[in-house]
Amino acid sequence: MDCEVGPEREPRKPSRMAPKGGNGCPTVHAATNVQLMGCFKLSVDTHVAHVPLQAQRLVAYLAVAGTPMMRHRLAGTLWPFTRQQGAHANLRTAVWRVRNAAADALDVGHDTVQLGRDVVVDYRRLLDESRWRDATPNADAQLVGYLKSELLPGWDEDWLTIEREHARQICMRRLEQLSHDFLAAGRIAEAIDAAFASIDIEPLRESAHLALIEAHVADGNRAEAAHQAERVKILLHDELGISPSTQFQQRLEELGFSPAP
Repeated sequence: MDCEVGPEREPRKPSRMAPKGGNGCPTVHAATNVQLMGCFKLSVDTHVAHVPLQAQRLVAYLAVAGTPMMRHRLAGTLWPFTRQQGAHANLRTAVWRVRNAAADALDVGHDTVQLGRDVVVDYRRLLDESRWRDATPNADAQLVGYLKSELLPGWDEDWLTIEREHARQICMRRLEQLSHDFLAAGRIAEAIDAAFASIDIEPLRESAHLALIEAHVADGNRAEAAHQAERVKILLHDELGISPSTQFQQRLEELGFSPAP
């Protein structure tokens, strides 16, 4: 991915399309996008809007929150070890930096700051269940790769801890569902890839291993499916000292494998 990593560069002003057709025609604003999965990137149309790290943190926090935030809360959260006056000064500078680089990125009120209402955030789309209901027919390897991404990897922010785990859980479920959907569509190789991707995120997730086993069975590789089932039993025993769940064992029996002794 082509990611923004926080260089201290002078921001570039975004381009806008000029009004056309005479009086009364509205100005068409450039599309503003925020990427949080895999890396941070703020872009206007196809151009990356370079902003310093403090401005990145402001945009990312607002993008994760998804709601208007009070200025005092923003300042206190983003600069917790700075005196109140200094934290508010940092916030004003960060707001200026962002708006100078991407004019429509923020809506700023007297007491609140939020992302512009037309800003597209990949993380918010990830959370939107409705966008995934019919995604499989057009899904490809890039989608599987995207779902393996972490939310803002390398960022050490307390406010990211819960959201990062939330994103991880969602990506695992999306990958498992993709694996099942690919399998139903006869796209077995892609089903296997999606199942492996979910296992990469959490090697101890039984449902992800089951998705892989089912794909191997559908591919006619029962020996590989049996080996995978055995790997799960050994992994759970060695890492957690437990056996696979009853549901796991029952599904194996449904697939024609003998129950564990």
